Amino acid sequence: RVFMFGGEIYEEERSAANVLDEFWMLDFPTGAGGVASWSQIKETGDVATPAPRHQTQLCASDDGRVFVIGGATLIDNSLGTSHETHADTWMFDLSSGHWSELVLPAHGPPQRTGGRCVYEAGKVLMFGGRNAIRRGG
Repeated sequence: RVFMFGGEIYEEERSAANVLDEFWMLDFPTGAGGVASWSQIKETGDVATPAPRHQTQLCASDDGRVFVIGGATLIDNSLGTSHETHADTWMFDLSSGHWSELVLPAHGPPQRTGGRCVYEAGKVLMFGGRNAIRRGG
């Protein structure tokens, strides 16, 4: 399986970008001759979900948990468009269909966008990315 959360779509007619909060899964068939298919995963129930964002770090565990770390949201202000970088970490449980925000120790890495992470031996390993905030058009 491959997972994707969020993203950024540029709307040419508005000369502006839109940040998404969509969560998608690409599932590969187990048998020969099958066709891979995308499906959008929706939260079940009325609970908190991650804010729309792009340039997130995302990885999945072997036991059906998907982790979304950081990313950025576009903010329109008097200076133009800027990026608000997130320092939060979310987990989606595929079996329950629920998001939960994880409370992590304060001494962890700073907020970042565009990094990478992997799940290995019960741990999420992060590397790379940037924590600069870009201002202006």
